[in-house]
Amino acid sequence: SAIEDPNSASNAMLMPNNVAQIEEKFQHEAYDTQWAVMVESQTREKFYAADLNSSDIESVDCRTSVCKIVVTHENQDAEQTFKQALLAEVGNTQGVLHSNTSDQGVITTTLFRLR
Repeated sequence: SAIEDPNSASNAMLMPNNVAQIEEKFQHEAYDTQWAVMVESQTREKFYAADLNSSDIESVDCRTSVCKIVVTHENQDAEQTFKQALLAEVGNTQGVLHSNTSDQGVITTTLFRLR
């Protein structure tokens, strides 16, 4: 097989299989206005209610059956606090979590929430 340039590998390569599949599905879905708007506002409300000072919502983007929520954290403590708050809050909803630390040391959690 051909030798691949490791620098050309997309982020999807670093994600667990199911995350890559959900990302793929998300990319191809239509935008369900009613559901998406509701979940987007709920997500922001819950996030701010949890008072997570060291984490920030980068984006909340919902389609038809998948929401992609991207949160950045100031440090690992903030990441852990976020995950604990999140699990307590959305423990009964379907979702997949993927954390990543960039070369610059920025910690990002991507949450895919499934309808």
